[in-house]
Amino acid sequence: MQFTAGLAIAGFGGGPCQMAMCSIPELMPNKYRHIGITISDGFVFVIVVIGPVVGRYAIDSGDSWKYVYWGGFVAQFISMVCLYLFYFPPKHPKGVPWRDAISGLDYVGTALIVPGVCLVLVGIIETTVSDYTCI
Repeated sequence: MQFTAGLAIAGFGGGPCQMAMCSIPELMPNKYRHIGITISDGFVFVIVVIGPVVGRYAIDSGDSWKYVYWGGFVAQFISMVCLYLFYFPPKHPKGVPWRDAISGLDYVGTALIVPGVCLVLVGIIETTVSDYTCI
């Protein structure tokens, strides 16, 4: 149950982290934009390389796997706060007001794609989990 709750929190927190990564080019002047993108991608690369190693040691050491989620929670919270404080989205490129832009979104496509993506991800997770339970 705690594992599922941790995954849910990580999923909700991952959204602001992805938005922060996408907002870096808009926050920096063109002259230094490539440096900001390189630094942020470097952090992601380090996390992707170190994450599985830390996860394996956390699993082997008993209950300390919970701290891996707390570390992610802290990073996601910092990302969300910084995004709220420093990011102000630009105006719509065509000058369309936000209310008109939101009303022009494809809600039917969204209602179809979200459950589809969720089902695919649940299928991926369930196939990996069922392999371990059969052993």
